[in-house]
Amino acid sequence: MLQIQIVSTMRNEAKNLPLFVQMIDDLRLSLKIDLKAVIVNNGSTDKTDVMINGEFSKVKYIKFLNNPIGSSYADGIELAIKNCETSYALLVPTDLQFSKTSVKHVLSLFLTSPALNDSKSLAIFTRRTFRRDGLFNVIRGKIWRTLSTLILRVDRKLDPASQLRIIPIKPYGPIESRNFIWDIELMCLVLNNVTEYQIADVEFLPRKFGESSVGQNLLKSSVEALSGIVSVRKRLSH
Repeated sequence: MLQIQIVSTMRNEAKNLPLFVQMIDDLRLSLKIDLKAVIVNNGSTDKTDVMINGEFSKVKYIKFLNNPIGSSYADGIELAIKNCETSYALLVPTDLQFSKTSVKHVLSLFLTSPALNDSKSLAIFTRRTFRRDGLFNVIRGKIWRTLSTLILRVDRKLDPASQLRIIPIKPYGPIESRNFIWDIELMCLVLNNVTEYQIADVEFLPRKFGESSVGQNLLKSSVEALSGIVSVRKRLSH
């Protein structure tokens, strides 16, 4: 039995959904594995429900769930992980900001890792390419990555905000962050519970469809994010 399964959550990603499903199908064929997925519909108000109950209702290797709580990213992704039937979860955002090539690279690293044969607990994190739409965004990205890893006291090669990752399914305890800081808090908890981790370089792409839920004011969102990881560091230090 394959030890890993894709988990994801989405909100108003109707245009991305067919491409995301196609990516999973392509991974199954190219890697010749019985890869399955759990995708949580997180309060979408577009045509996502129609597509799930229509053209994708016969896709046997994907389990679609509705988030009964609301539209919180954290609630949706936690529900997806809770319904994962394997020892490991491959977290992949449905917004397609990670290419199929990057997802395949991370998955291939996992499938060929000696750690699995040695019964070690493995995690694979990813480090995204910096944004290419202006010098300001490149500098901002480098400052953010430096400060965030310093505050969290983790490996400086890590990219705490990167959502593409492989983690072992374990009861890590309650994660208090309910926004995008959830991923960062999870990363810290995973690092404290694995015997080995790897970091893979991946390509970060601009969105083709949909809008990011992160605020458009980059300075404000950066300050809020840094404040969030300070809170995470304090909680995990106790």
